[in-house]
Amino acid sequence: MAKLTDKFYQVNMLNSFPLLGSYEEVISVWARGKSRNQKSETNFFLSEETILRAIKKKTIRGAAIDGGSILLRSDRDFHHLYLNFSNRDSILELMRYLPSTTTIVADIIQSGESHQNLISVLETSNFELYRRLDRMARNPSELPLDSLKTSSEVAAITDASEILTHLEENFDRFSEQLPDLDEIEVALKFGEILVIKSEAQIAGFLYFERFRVTSTLRYWFVNPLFRELRIGGRLIRDYLSVHCPGQMSQLWVAIDNFNARKRYEHYGYEPRKLTDHVYMRRGNNEVSNS
Repeated sequence: MAKLTDKFYQVNMLNSFPLLGSYEEVISVWARGKSRNQKSETNFFLSEETILRAIKKKTIRGAAIDGGSILLRSDRDFHHLYLNFSNRDSILELMRYLPSTTTIVADIIQSGESHQNLISVLETSNFELYRRLDRMARNPSELPLDSLKTSSEVAAITDASEILTHLEENFDRFSEQLPDLDEIEVALKFGEILVIKSEAQIAGFLYFERFRVTSTLRYWFVNPLFRELRIGGRLIRDYLSVHCPGQMSQLWVAIDNFNARKRYEHYGYEPRKLTDHVYMRRGNNEVSNS
C-alpha cells in the first residue's frame, strides 16, 4: 500500500487532514480515491459553490492514498465526512486517522441497496445509523382552491438572524444540512425564503432553492405561537403556486416524521425510491459527557 505521504495528502496524528486551499486541491484529493480502471464508490455530492464557500471559510480538509480519499467539512461542532474509494483496505486505513474527539456524520444517498459497500466501511469504522430520510416529490399540478386571503412575502435581509435562530432551535443540525448566516443571506437575495409575520415577528417561513426545472423545499417552519392560524398552508400554497409554478418540487423528510409526511402528501407529494442514510460516530468527549 502507498505510504501516507504527498504534498496535499500527508496524514499524521498531529495534522490528520490538512486544510485544502483551492477547488483544484479538493478535486485532486477526491479523485485520488479512484484507481485506474476500477470502479469507485463515493458520497461526495457538494456543489462547486459549496466547496468554494468552505475553502473561503477554511472549513474543508482532506487526505488521500492510492485507492482511497477522505474530505472533512466542518459544520458548527461536528464534521461532515465524504469518502471516495476503489480499494477497501485503503479507505479503512485512512478512516483510522479520523479525529476521535469530534462527532462525524456521513450522508449515504442510495436507491435500494446501491451503496452497501460504503455503509459497510462506515459500520466497520464504528459509525451507526443515526437517521433515515426519504425523498418525496411533487409533479407540477394545480392546487385546490384556497379561501385564505393572507399571503406570504419574500423575506428581507434583516430577517436573516431570526431565521437562523429558528433553524438552529427547531431543526436537527446533524441530518438537515443547516445553512450558515451568509448562506441564508444569499437565499434572501434570490428571493428564496417566504415569511408571514405578525407584529414584526416571524410567524412562519418556507425556505427553498431553485434548480432550473426543479425546486427543493428545504425548511418549512411555523412558530409554535402561531400554529392555529393555518400559516403553514398559506406558505406552501404561495410557494407552489407563485414561486415554482411548472416546476417539480422535491424534499427530504425523516422516515419517522409521520405528521410531516401526511402534510406533504396532502399537497401532492409522493415518495420516490431514494433514501438518505445519515451515519454518525460520536466524539469521545460527547460520549463521556452523555
